[in-house]
Amino acid sequence: MRLRPRTPILLPASATLAVAIALVAAPVRSDPDAAGHRVTGSDPAPSPTEPRPTEPPVAHARADVEEAPTPVPPDPGYPPDRTFSPLPPSSVAHLRRLRALHPGLSDRAFMKVGDSTVESRAYLTCLAEELDLGEREALATTLSHFRSERARGADPFRRRSEASAVGWSARHVLSGRRSALVRELTAMRPRFALVSFGTNDVEDRAPHRFAHRMWRIVDRLLERGVIPVLSTAGGRADDRESDRWIPRYALITRGLAQGRGVPLLDMNREWERLPRRGLARDGVHPNTFVRRGRPRPCDFGEEGLTYGHNLRNLRTLEMLDRLRRTVVAGEPAPDPEPRALDGEGTADDPLRLPGLPWAQLGPLPVGVPERVHRIALARDETLWVGAFARHARFLELMLRRADGPGPPVRVRSHGVVELSAGRWDVVVKNVPRGEQEQYLLVLRTETLPPSPYP
Repeated sequence: MRLRPRTPILLPASATLAVAIALVAAPVRSDPDAAGHRVTGSDPAPSPTEPRPTEPPVAHARADVEEAPTPVPPDPGYPPDRTFSPLPPSSVAHLRRLRALHPGLSDRAFMKVGDSTVESRAYLTCLAEELDLGEREALATTLSHFRSERARGADPFRRRSEASAVGWSARHVLSGRRSALVRELTAMRPRFALVSFGTNDVEDRAPHRFAHRMWRIVDRLLERGVIPVLSTAGGRADDRESDRWIPRYALITRGLAQGRGVPLLDMNREWERLPRRGLARDGVHPNTFVRRGRPRPCDFGEEGLTYGHNLRNLRTLEMLDRLRRTVVAGEPAPDPEPRALDGEGTADDPLRLPGLPWAQLGPLPVGVPERVHRIALARDETLWVGAFARHARFLELMLRRADGPGPPVRVRSHGVVELSAGRWDVVVKNVPRGEQEQYLLVLRTETLPPSPYP
């Protein structure tokens, strides 16, 4: 089946959007080795405080309802073996409610937010052109749906976003008196935002800053009724140490998506299974299928889908299709409700985590000294662990044996720990604040994929 672009449709100008100021975490350092268990990793030296943007007040679509819906509960997390995060009935209801609170946004528009991998002309642009979908004719309706939108003269596939640029990290899109994020929101009035950071952010080796910035991006979008679609970043074959941080940042992205109840597209998982990990010769950007001397980033044939940009374009279109069908068109949720975690998060009844890697976003209520999570290790493991707060400067972690005596392992913010086989309680310590805090806990075994380049 071949599709041709539709005639442009002109839409009215967008309403004014605005941003609430959020706090940025200050850098902290990991504790030294603790009582027989090795702990490594530390945050970089402090950097100057980021400027806080000043922007016009929020224009609410409805005065009789709260500004944004309550996020879905953080249990039981997004499974790491899926490219698309689940869309059970509770998640679909959550996203539909967000849409109902903000009827002035365009269901046919999405905005692009990210770095050079998003800025690239190989990313999504070809979806606005004549396209052979082959056996994927079911995606034709979604293509036509988004092609019919026009903002500043271009459909969302072809529009050059103000919220993406070469060399950007999550910091750049939030900077300035009127940030690039707000400028693009104002121009597009989109229902959805495709957000991808991490490729450049890993060079700072500061996951607490990445978590805070991504948290701010997600919350600012949600405040305006925009549904963020978070995507994990690809590998860094040009720099082995940066490559080590990519899956750590991907886990942070997963946890934020899960905790806020928004969709996740795990492109890191997809790209890692491709030849050369879907990377171009520079080891940073996705590669593109070339036929007869011309790049073909929307060739979705068997050979084309062995290339990074091609696979990403298809998976992004499939994600947009899932959201159009369920959130906009009202089709039933495609996934069943998952089983909640066992436990209450206390020392007597810890939350039992099903396995690693794991990411969890949850509350730290006032007066509750800690949240306790239990993991079972079948063998000795080296783990990267981190705990990040929405507002506080840092959080402290303590890992203690749950099946016998032994000294605890203490980590401030994040670090690498070596644990012996058995059951361990992972304890997130609360901070003395006058209001409820939120925490993001991430745990993963430390593995580094081999570089495809010498």
